[in-house]
Order: sequence, then structure tokens, then C-alpha cells
Amino acid sequence: MLTIPAFGEHGGQVVAKPCRDGDVAVASVGLRGLGALVAVARHRDAVHTLSENRRQLDTREREVLAELRAGRVGKAVDWYLQSQRVHAVAERDTTLQAAVDAWAADVAAGKETGLYAWRRANVAELNARARQWMEESGHLSHR
Repeated sequence: MLTIPAFGEHGGQVVAKPCRDGDVAVASVGLRGLGALVAVARHRDAVHTLSENRRQLDTREREVLAELRAGRVGKAVDWYLQSQRVHAVAERDTTLQAAVDAWAADVAAGKETGLYAWRRANVAELNARARQWMEESGHLSHR
């Protein structure tokens, strides 16, 4: 039996119990959007597990990420600092512009790149700045 505590304002608890026919019975549903959970429970033999890192091309970076996943944060942080992967900036505006400038340089060089942020306010600001750069540099097509 799989019991999942419910979070958020809806409360409740979800209980998924395997049945004899291989299906899964779900009871006490107190949350919305459980379709994916039910699908995973019903088709647990078809669920893929990622076991190999293929995203990072740099072998050393793969090793560092394995250290991080294993809880050896100090080693990972040391590598990121030594590799100049961490850039501390005191002000939000300067930080956002530096991120957009680095992204724009990669785009201009033809690299596949991404621009990410944790907070929605930062996402919105980065999108606005990136769109402005795209407009000014002629990367947008107008219909």
C-alpha cells in the first residue's frame, strides 16, 4: 500500500492499494491532479528510472553533480567556485542584467542556452529583458 500525505489547503490523504488484477485502487482523494500518480501506480513496471547522467558533457561536472546528489555539498561547491561557475552580485538589477547579458552572448554565438530563475518575479523580469534584447538584435520575426 502506498500512502501519500496531502499538502496544501485541500488536506486529506491519498491511499493507493494494488489490487489482484494489477490495477490500483485509490481512496480518500483529497487533492486535485492525481492522474499522474495513479498512472505511475497502475503502470509501475513501465516507469523509467534515470540512472545515468547524459546532460553534462564535461566528465568532471558529472562527477561533481554525483557528489552533490550524495550529499557531499562542500566538494561540489568548491568545484563550482574554482571553475568560476558562481558569480556573486550584490544587487538584484545587476544580477538579472548579468544573466541576460551572458544568455544573449551565448545566443549570439549560436549556442544552445537557457535562462532560468526560481522566483516568478525574476522570471518575468528576465523574460522582459531577454525579449527586449531579441527585439533590438533583430531575432524576433514580426507577422
